[in-house]
Amino acid sequence: MIKLNNELYDLSIAGLRKALHEEINTLFWDQEGEYITEEMEEELQEAHDMISAQDEDGLDGFIIDGVDMDGNIHFEKVSEDAYLEEALKEAGYGVEKSNVSRSLYVINDEGEEVRIADHKRPSAPTVGGNYVEHHYDNELIVENNQVTAEELSRYSIELEKGEYILG
Repeated sequence: MIKLNNELYDLSIAGLRKALHEEINTLFWDQEGEYITEEMEEELQEAHDMISAQDEDGLDGFIIDGVDMDGNIHFEKVSEDAYLEEALKEAGYGVEKSNVSRSLYVINDEGEEVRIADHKRPSAPTVGGNYVEHHYDNELIVENNQVTAEELSRYSIELEKGEYILG
């Protein structure tokens, strides 16, 4: 798995490789007022080649100079357990993943369901044209696609590592 801007990309999945190619192109070519050098274009092509070859080790720590807020695109290889869903399953928690959004539904240590997502669930229309808001007794809304073990602990979910990526 490769991490870029708090998003995870499994390079063994063609669709995620495509998404990573598109993301780095967007970051690279959408620079406003930046001077793009031939060396930077070569680095971009090298990154594309490694993505296509599914070379996670080559991408780990690879940098394309001069692109993001701190001036670079940074790639980082992460283990499967950096992904919250995998870490929860490995720890024995019951986990269901939404098919339509970035949301996990987890049974915590007290047997209660906890919704972990990057957004509140939208209101649902009723037969009479009214809207009903979804309510969860236990809901953790994460920012920047990251969740910490400390945050999870508040919902009676105990994991050892400090930080995880939601999805």
